[in-house]
Amino acid sequence: PAEYESDYLFATIMFASSLAWFETQHYPKESFKKVASLIKIWKKHRENVFQSTIIPIGAQPTGTTWTGFCAVSADKKSSYVLIFRELNNEATHQFEIPLLDKNAIHVKKLAGKGNAKIRNETLQVRIPNSLQYLFLEITE
Repeated sequence: PAEYESDYLFATIMFASSLAWFETQHYPKESFKKVASLIKIWKKHRENVFQSTIIPIGAQPTGTTWTGFCAVSADKKSSYVLIFRELNNEATHQFEIPLLDKNAIHVKKLAGKGNAKIRNETLQVRIPNSLQYLFLEITE
């Protein structure tokens, strides 16, 4: 856990739980700022995330894969996507986003490092370094 940034650790539970449990007594102040910033963004979008169909995407997490979740809206016109680059040497990866309407092509980065775009109905993601994440919103 010492190798992971505090916001990455919080991101791992954003699509699964509304609570974050951790010891804060010896937590660095800089880490609080990173988590606080991500929590503020997450709070704006969490109701929509949890009203959506949440599906795992990418590979099963092993510590060395590209993995994540998508939360596709009921009308299939938008999705929230949370991508994790675990410990690997690949700076780019492609993901199929199940259920999402083919007209949903606008990608907005909400948090994290890197960028993403839709090309040929595939989400193409670039995250510069291992142990980083991207939180995205895809719309028509």
